[in-house]
Amino acid sequence: VSVLYCGQLMGKRRGGGGHKHEAADASPAAVPEGSPIVPSNTAGNSHSSAPALRQSLNVTRFESDVAGLSFHSARCTAVAEVLESHDGLTQSLLDGTFAASDDTVRDLFVVHPGNPGVVHFYDDFVRALTQRDSGLAVIVLGFAGHHVERHNGGRVFDLQDQVELADSFFRRAVCTGGSRDRTPFRRVFVSGHSIGAHLALHMTARFPFVDRGVLLTPTIMRMRASPNGSSSEKAVVLARPGIYVLSKLVAPLLWALPGPVKTLLVRRAEPHMAAPHAKLVQSMPRPHLVENVLSLASTEFAQIADFDAPLVDSVADRLWGYFVHGDGWVPLADMGRMQAETPRVPVYLEHKRGVKHAWCCGHADDVADAVKAHVLDRDNDGACS
Repeated sequence: VSVLYCGQLMGKRRGGGGHKHEAADASPAAVPEGSPIVPSNTAGNSHSSAPALRQSLNVTRFESDVAGLSFHSARCTAVAEVLESHDGLTQSLLDGTFAASDDTVRDLFVVHPGNPGVVHFYDDFVRALTQRDSGLAVIVLGFAGHHVERHNGGRVFDLQDQVELADSFFRRAVCTGGSRDRTPFRRVFVSGHSIGAHLALHMTARFPFVDRGVLLTPTIMRMRASPNGSSSEKAVVLARPGIYVLSKLVAPLLWALPGPVKTLLVRRAEPHMAAPHAKLVQSMPRPHLVENVLSLASTEFAQIADFDAPLVDSVADRLWGYFVHGDGWVPLADMGRMQAETPRVPVYLEHKRGVKHAWCCGHADDVADAVKAHVLDRDNDGACS
């Protein structure tokens, strides 16, 4: 299961290698350098002190009521892990004591991860963003059930559950007084990596104060038809019997393996993976985590089908898309379709060919550079490219 996760996370297609996906990347003729946008709204800020930036990132928890699959849509408490750039940031937002300050934190950047949704895969990205913008606070809101610790009693959550959890977080932590129209921050950016872009898109549409929805290698259309999603192996793994076998039978066996054996398995699957990420993958074959990861992937395949052009177009002036070459989950044809059907959305094609779909493992600096240049800096001037 660790090897499977590693392959899925890195966007690798079994049976292929090297540049097998380039055929799917029949890219559009041109990528627009920039598009006019509606200037972002800025609210007056208090100059009260804000939480201090942490060198070692803190993980806290967020609890909310959402519908759980295990309870057949009955209400239950869902717990998600939150990775925060500043000590006590999440708690100060939840209890209403946070105040943005020009001297410390002015802007907020929320990250919705890709599947497997484990927040520590984004440590490097959080550090990279805060190093490039000292006035930026960053929060990674993990998925309910997608953490090494067993916070949710083994419950399983689907894609819509994760959307509603994100909505609850925004209402309780990012809004001022529960209002969907007000926030204590000067600017709010909501980003999503892979399936996290689906959440970012919906949060941008639901909360008018979001200045920019940042879609990073976004899986927001035809997942089953993508080069990685079309393999018969995925269909077997993501069927209910496959999920049961992997989570209930295989995962406990893998978890019981000696540490050196797990290290060898991960290294053979991804020999160039950085040690912190490899260690994180080794910790993942827990039954509750495996079941949630694969169940979410199954609902992704079922729900992320046709491109929701009306929804995207409704917030086109507040979106920005980031794409990479050779992406087996998001071929450049997807970028071309977005350009054709929602031309007001500015998109950026990464010029470095080595950046992968799972850029959080090895290329966080490259993505942070693009976000800094094309979103954070440009939005200061009311333009985004």
